[in-house]
Amino acid sequence: MTPDPAASAPATARRAPAGAAVLRADVTEAIRDAVVEELAAVGFSKMSIEGIARRAGVGKTAVYRRWKSKLHLVLDLVGAFAVDGLPVPATGSLYGDVRALLEVMSHVLRHPVASAVIPDLLVEAARNPEIAEAVRGALLDG
Repeated sequence: MTPDPAASAPATARRAPAGAAVLRADVTEAIRDAVVEELAAVGFSKMSIEGIARRAGVGKTAVYRRWKSKLHLVLDLVGAFAVDGLPVPATGSLYGDVRALLEVMSHVLRHPVASAVIPDLLVEAARNPEIAEAVRGALLDG
């Protein structure tokens, strides 16, 4: 009878967990970037987990380990924007603050990706209360 090599291995020599136990930050960031690109390219209604995974260079399971649907991906994206937020102007006057905020928004909306994503999300917000609430939170709380 041949001895079992696993039986003679020390019990403390275990491999580090892999797969679902460890979510790599670089993969998560690649997926978030892919969501923005996919939104800009095809819009929310045509966006798919398959398309996002393809753009990110990962499998669909990597996406589903982090988010359960495309809605949750977009809510995460809008939530991240709310955390980062727009710079809050403090010019000392209401007129100056509004003018500075409009200048920032004008700059943001000239960006090719933002000019595609923001209007699409506003349309989707009219159809989906969860997106509407996330957008409202990003604009008012951010």
